[in-house]
Amino acid sequence: MNKFLITTADERTWPEQQHELIFLGEWCKIYSRKENWLKYKSHTLNYHWNNTAKFNKDFDYLKKLQKKLLLSVSNSLNELHRTNFSNKYWEILIGEFIMLVVQVIFDRWENIKNLEDKNIEINSIRLSYDDNSLVTNDLWELQLLSSTNDSWNSGLYSMIIDEFIKNKSIKINQIDGTDKITPPIYFNKSLINIKHYILKFYQKIVGFFFNKNQPLIINSYLNYFDDLLINLKYKRLPLFINLEKPINLGEYDVGYRNWKISFEPNNQFEEFLIKVIPVIMPKSYLEGFRKISLKAESSNFPQNPKFIFTSNITSDELLKNYIASKIEKGSKLICGQHGGGYGLAKLSSHEDHEISISDRYLSWGWHDIKRKKIFPLGMIKKSHIKKKINTNNLTLVLNANARYGNFLWSNVISSQWLLYFNDQCSFISKLNNNIKDNLYVKMYHSDYDWGQSNRLISFSKSIKFHPESVNLKKAFQNSRIIVSTHNSTTFLESIYFNIPTVIFWDIKISPLRDSVNSIFNDLEKVGIFHKSPESAAIHINKVWQNVDKWWGSPEVILVMSKFKDEYCKSDFSFKKLKEALSM
Repeated sequence: MNKFLITTADERTWPEQQHELIFLGEWCKIYSRKENWLKYKSHTLNYHWNNTAKFNKDFDYLKKLQKKLLLSVSNSLNELHRTNFSNKYWEILIGEFIMLVVQVIFDRWENIKNLEDKNIEINSIRLSYDDNSLVTNDLWELQLLSSTNDSWNSGLYSMIIDEFIKNKSIKINQIDGTDKITPPIYFNKSLINIKHYILKFYQKIVGFFFNKNQPLIINSYLNYFDDLLINLKYKRLPLFINLEKPINLGEYDVGYRNWKISFEPNNQFEEFLIKVIPVIMPKSYLEGFRKISLKAESSNFPQNPKFIFTSNITSDELLKNYIASKIEKGSKLICGQHGGGYGLAKLSSHEDHEISISDRYLSWGWHDIKRKKIFPLGMIKKSHIKKKINTNNLTLVLNANARYGNFLWSNVISSQWLLYFNDQCSFISKLNNNIKDNLYVKMYHSDYDWGQSNRLISFSKSIKFHPESVNLKKAFQNSRIIVSTHNSTTFLESIYFNIPTVIFWDIKISPLRDSVNSIFNDLEKVGIFHKSPESAAIHINKVWQNVDKWWGSPEVILVMSKFKDEYCKSDFSFKKLKEALSM
């Protein structure tokens, strides 16, 4: 029986059912298509980053590689666009792209490399693709396609397999299929409504009152009141988000793709990587670069801001271009923390990048003596919830990661989600029946085709879900205990609001950095943090009848006070914000 390698969930690359399949990973098996893939005799490979030591080693290697590549690509783009921008300019503009493309391609590369020691001959059906099949408009689209789109990933895997075949390190027969890669192009239309036009008109009005030296505060993640106050302090009205996003960046132009990176590769992967970067680079940095630059220059933002404060520029190419050009002319960049995991996770690509491009970085309370840029401001997302309702509900807050790995940090990646899901089932199974009857699950906003709710219902018919209309704050208000299952914003916010909280996750997959081990040991001693789902469930069973007695005990209050002071500081003030922005 011939064996076929299945690299993605795109069933156009699957053979007839009489063949045996080798699934490259769990991302190939869409749960809603379970009846289809169960018909095959198959084997699924272990995910290469299930090996924690390998992940740590690879992260360090990729971080160094990204830094070297950024310099080389920056030089190439200066030459291509006939510019002379600094490395800092290009780091702000393309730093995340370099980070994403290096990590994505290495992940896919290592998945194929997993086959080297299998010593078997296998077949692979590939879709046909043009040179521009993998090209996106901007980083946001590239992140979406690389993390969620089967067709896009199928094309990338075909390119990688060709490299391995060329070097004769794996016995794979590429069989051309009849279909073509047709990844969708995404465009966010969520704001194209009356509200969009009102805000756009407001933005133009505000622009008339800008002084050329006024600072720009945008995407700050401050609440509206604090955002308004800090802007009034600088004698201006706030701009909450940028609405001037370019849409049409022109057609694919081979003239912008026919350039080489001056970089000496150390291995086969790096040889492939420097060939692929010009092919895969979004139009916003090539064909559409000048168009975005001109639009950024003519925007109604301040011409020469003393500083720019933002907590999110990832998905906005126009704003990134504007910021890069102003930093080039002497403005300062202040970035704010916009989520959980920062200051806690052992490794974090985004944290490293955001601190690197900043002149000052505003954290939710944590600091690092080795990185003087970090200013412990407190919870930027300061807000309130109504008084907690007397309830018997236990809320389990779930996470879901993209099926295909993208940006790296010490958290669940790709196929590891199935390990994470199994832990949730273990937790539920250990709860007492009276508590299980009051369990509500708060789903993550995106499913990524994991079939989370259907899997849970298959595990337990009595599972109940919070409606989508119930946001996290409402869930907090309606819960006796909140259970947070991953290293993210959830438990920082529930602790900030003083909601009884139990946390658990697999620290082999999501390890903490050394500097936080002590406080998490304290959290573990008082029953808040747990290293296994079973331990978390047993603790909840123990304290359920008198949660207030546990949560209000002197030892819990003491540990909570220490933790809040470091990681979800509640003493954020307008005065402290002004100090943080004084540069």
